[in-house]
Amino acid sequence: MSTSLLCLTFKEPLFQIRLKKENLGVLLIGFIFSIDTITYTLTSFLLNFIPEKSKQYGKLVALGMVVFIVAMIFTGPAPYILPDEIWVICMGTLLQGVGGALVNNNSVPALSQAVEK
Repeated sequence: MSTSLLCLTFKEPLFQIRLKKENLGVLLIGFIFSIDTITYTLTSFLLNFIPEKSKQYGKLVALGMVVFIVAMIFTGPAPYILPDEIWVICMGTLLQGVGGALVNNNSVPALSQAVEK
């Protein structure tokens, strides 16, 4: 959970500087910052359609961490791996929202399942 929060809070000190170097307008930077909130909300909503009895919370959290790793690479810059372009940054931000929902919404149930076993 703390790694998830670290990935989400890195945006304030570093992400805004990175976007500002691209000479983007304040409105567009605000929209890019909101992408992860939108995907977090959508992913959280979609997770409700998985029946509680069949949810494997530990696997959802692990999947969320993998998504976060990919998101951080996309948000980059990741020289020699991905181009340093705005659309790549936006894809990384989109994935941060998905990873955040998978990790943050399922960590406590995963711990509860582990304690029960």
